[in-house]
Amino acid sequence: MRSADGVDGSFNERTGGQLADGFGPLDGGNRAGPRSTLADMPRARAVTTAVAVALSLLTLAACGSSSPSSSPSTTTSSPGNPASVGPSAYVTQSLNNDLAQVSLTSGRIVRTIATPEGPDPIAATADERYLVVANFGDLHVGRTATVVDLVTGRVSVVPTGIQPSGVAVVPGQTNAWVTGNQDGTLTEIDLATAKVVRSFTVGGHLRAIAISPDGTTAYVADMGTFTNPVGHTVYRVDLTSGTITGQVDTGTDPCAMVLVDGVLWVSVDGSPTAQVPGTVLPVTVATMTAQAPITVGFRPAGMAMTSDGTLLFVTNSGNPYTYPDNLGDGDAPASAHQTVSVIDVTSREVTGTIPVGVDPWNIAISPDGTEAWVVNAKSNSLTPIDLFTGRPGAPIPVPGHPHGIALIGLT
Repeated sequence: MRSADGVDGSFNERTGGQLADGFGPLDGGNRAGPRSTLADMPRARAVTTAVAVALSLLTLAACGSSSPSSSPSTTTSSPGNPASVGPSAYVTQSLNNDLAQVSLTSGRIVRTIATPEGPDPIAATADERYLVVANFGDLHVGRTATVVDLVTGRVSVVPTGIQPSGVAVVPGQTNAWVTGNQDGTLTEIDLATAKVVRSFTVGGHLRAIAISPDGTTAYVADMGTFTNPVGHTVYRVDLTSGTITGQVDTGTDPCAMVLVDGVLWVSVDGSPTAQVPGTVLPVTVATMTAQAPITVGFRPAGMAMTSDGTLLFVTNSGNPYTYPDNLGDGDAPASAHQTVSVIDVTSREVTGTIPVGVDPWNIAISPDGTEAWVVNAKSNSLTPIDLFTGRPGAPIPVPGHPHGIALIGLT
């Protein structure tokens, strides 16, 4: 997928000093100090993901305007009970136009659920009953979200803004918010009824979204365009009035976000032409003040944080200028485009990198904090990671250009 500026919306990955036997320093070993591993840190207990991390929300889009007006079109299938196959990863496949259920026990796709074109970010409710997928589009511009009820088997297609690019579930509720990239809208969906509750315009080219714990405030990334200085901002939006109550400049192309303990962590692509690594920008939401950025890999994409707030994991989707075809046979070695950065939240330093697949797009962590799964869009795979040792496992094939991921049945 490409934006109006011709920038490829699929990313690849970063040059780094990853070490197979643990976490090593970035930049080829130029960081001072001994190597550290996850075994040296508090073991993670659970996960809070960017919405999307789901997150994530990592697709570029073009400009336009529209608003949802039609009633939801509902079809019924039989997704079944996720417990019937045990722990699962639900993965959006943007080329196959479906949602694949991957058994984490057998490492196989056990079924697929059809969606409109270009399914991308996905989020799940806390009770694991509902899934919601933003359908970005492909040959045709997306204007819908897919809602799956995993108990009844109902699959509903609900109208949204143009090119939905971000999705977040309201904490503790069954409502979700979806961003419209081309028309700058926010659309609220009642997942239980699969109906639009309301929609309003924020403006800009909206991408990622995070919701406050009380459900009253949204933080929305405006990616702007690479050739237009307008945007590159995160807005704080009052969801009752629909008004912007604060904003902070992030730099070029904010991608994914994680909100934990009053700090919003934002992955920022950085310059599209300078061939420099991206950053993660911590923002204090009470004042909408940016803190010192943390340098990670090229074009950071999805993020997930352990709920104890100790570790933040960032997928580095790569530099298309040194890796132009995104297929693993470009100018740079494959190892430069297949990593996850690990950030120690207390020190705010990158403690190492983990090698994964080509074009790592998103990441999710098990509730007990022992494993993570990374979707690799260009190598069509799902990489498991042992978070205690930092070692990646054998990749699981997911052939349809996987983008978003949600974990079900692990609690």
